[in-house]
Amino acid sequence: MLNGKKISGVLTERVLGGHVIIGIGVNINNELGSFPDEIKNAATSLKIELGEVFDPDLFLEQLILELDKEYIAYLAKI
Repeated sequence: MLNGKKISGVLTERVLGGHVIIGIGVNINNELGSFPDEIKNAATSLKIELGEVFDPDLFLEQLILELDKEYIAYLAKI
C-alpha cells in the first residue's frame, strides 16, 4: 500500500511435491487513468505517486537483491 492505494500484490500457489510458486506484481510505470474502472480508485503506481519513470530492469534487480537479503536473514533465524 502507498498513500492508501494498492501498488503491488503477491500470489502463491502450492504445487505437487510441496513446492510453492510465488508471483509478485508491482505497478511501476502505470499512468493515471490506466486502471480498469473496478480498481481505479484503489490502485496506484510508483510513477503516479512519485512523478517519475522507473527502469523496470533496475527495479527488478533491486527487488531481487532486497528479497535475497531478507531470505538470508530469515534463514539465519531458523
